[in-house]
Amino acid sequence: MRLGTGPAGLILNKADINVVAATVVVAALYDLHCPVVLLEAEAFGCLVANQVCTVNSDGVVSF
Repeated sequence: MRLGTGPAGLILNKADINVVAATVVVAALYDLHCPVVLLEAEAFGCLVANQVCTVNSDGVVSF
């Protein structure tokens, strides 16, 4: 992420403490922020590979 090649955000279908810890470390070290959103299985199943999504500040995902 520090090279500017990381994702703009991550959308997960199950909680992963390692992903959250990594984003906290990146934020602390490089002042870069990568939102992590957890979706229920049904909503996650609606996503399509390479689909453009928008995540607002409340965590609402629209696609």
